[in-house]
Amino acid sequence: MEALRKIIKDMLSRLDKIENGLNIKILTLRDGTFVVPETTSDPSSPVDGQIWFRTDTNQLKIRNGGTTKSVTLT
Repeated sequence: MEALRKIIKDMLSRLDKIENGLNIKILTLRDGTFVVPETTSDPSSPVDGQIWFRTDTNQLKIRNGGTTKSVTLT
């Protein structure tokens, strides 16, 4: 019975997130690994939480608080 309660609680939590605007469009997993999209240019309209890897500059980019943060990988 406790396991069922846990499942229902988890489902209700997921529904709350969906109702509050959680939006997952693309999520790629390969062998259990999250794969960041690769590109040679920044997205035209990035949104907070978006992550991408610029192959031309070797930078991991993350949109946060309306600005884009870069991490250079060597």
